[in-house]
Amino acid sequence: MKLSRKDATPLFLSLAIGLAFIAPAADAGQRERAAKPVRPAHAVTVQRKVDRQRDNGTQSVDISGTTADGRTWERHIDTTKTDTGFTRTMEGTTPDGKTFSRNVTATRDAEAGTWSKDVTGTTPSGKTFSTTVDGQRTETGYTSTATHTGPDGGTLTRNVVATRNADGSISKEVTHTGTPPQNGDAPAE
Repeated sequence: MKLSRKDATPLFLSLAIGLAFIAPAADAGQRERAAKPVRPAHAVTVQRKVDRQRDNGTQSVDISGTTADGRTWERHIDTTKTDTGFTRTMEGTTPDGKTFSRNVTATRDAEAGTWSKDVTGTTPSGKTFSTTVDGQRTETGYTSTATHTGPDGGTLTRNVVATRNADGSISKEVTHTGTPPQNGDAPAE
């Protein structure tokens, strides 16, 4: 028996639909196993405890946890509101027992139209980093400069000139300059 294309199309279509319903049942076990993510033991937090205390412009937060393999980690954060901004200190310990820190001081002078933010810290490997941001309101928008020095000595400076347009939208001119890290880990050119 010879089938014409017109007669064969419904036959092939019904065959394809039938296979589509049979195929998922055959590999359902494989798909179910593949859907479960594999996570390393150090990435799973079994316990996490957060304690917050607020008192007249200050806040303390203690966060601690235990990894699936029984190692503990902790972080303590103090934030204090000041007359012109805030300060925040953070200290922590990794599951490997290494310590790290981050300190932030932010200020704002509404009358002068200026703001600044200074960030310093130490990584768990003992290297230091810093970021400084200074901003100034202008008649048509604002300008800001941010400079970051990474733990390996590389620097990045970001300058922004923002202008409010007549239609209310804001245009920004952003420039970046930087130097590579000084530990020899910079990518080859």
